[in-house]
Amino acid sequence: MNPNAANPAKILVTTDLSEGAACAFPYATALARSFDSDLTLLHVVTGYSEYLLENEPILNYEEIVRERAHRKLDELELVGAHDLPVQKEVVRAWSAKDGISTYAEDAKPDLIVMSSHGHGRVARFFLGSVTGGVVAAVSQPVLCVKCDGCGMLDDQSKEIRISRILVPVDLSDESRRALRLASEYARTYDAQLHLMYVIHVDVPPGILSQDSARYFEISEIAHTRVSERLTEFQREVDPDLEKVVTMVEKGSPVKHLTQYAEANSVDLIIVGRKGLGRTRHQLGCVAGRFLRDTNCPTLVI
Repeated sequence: MNPNAANPAKILVTTDLSEGAACAFPYATALARSFDSDLTLLHVVTGYSEYLLENEPILNYEEIVRERAHRKLDELELVGAHDLPVQKEVVRAWSAKDGISTYAEDAKPDLIVMSSHGHGRVARFFLGSVTGGVVAAVSQPVLCVKCDGCGMLDDQSKEIRISRILVPVDLSDESRRALRLASEYARTYDAQLHLMYVIHVDVPPGILSQDSARYFEISEIAHTRVSERLTEFQREVDPDLEKVVTMVEKGSPVKHLTQYAEANSVDLIIVGRKGLGRTRHQLGCVAGRFLRDTNCPTLVI
């Protein structure tokens, strides 16, 4: 885990100059004010059509495009910035994901803030390809927010307000790191920590018609043991934290977690990059589906 993730000195917020990307600005500026962080606004140039005029000679087009991209970025209103100093950067790359991840590797921000608004026909069903690609590629924590989301920002003051933090836990080192960061945020904002472990339940129809009583008896034993282990796990990570709620559910992890977040007005979800997945270089299944399904800001570490 980035040692400065809980108190970021450098925050990077990205934009493709669209309204969807601008949804991340209030979060980035509020966090920068809250932690007195340096704030950088990054735009990646991936093509030339939106910067060059029709039939315009392309002599020195790289310089022309970069100058016009800088101009667009300078004209862009960074919501919530006010008198906050903001460094604005333009980079050229084959894809936005490559440009952002390469810049992050060099600049080493402590936190990246992005809108997961997505593009194209599949945006309604899948996480925006840029956001998903960046989350999977970088080593820094990435805060993903949605335009129609809720939580984390006070509606009136537009300042960071975190009362409840939800952390999916599978007792792995990945979730241990997520819990450690969540504990730091809980202390900073005096928030209540909600830990959830979801036991996968996939009961074949034949079991229900035969020996279902024995199946559920074993399941209840597992439920009790996991509950005890979850409490131990939290105490191992942070024994002094007081405002903690632990729960064990059975069924679909994403379904339980997203429904719980909505029903309990969770302000922030913190999840390990691999989630409950087993892949090394791809976004874990739980983390990835969180970003797609939940309206709550999600911090992936």
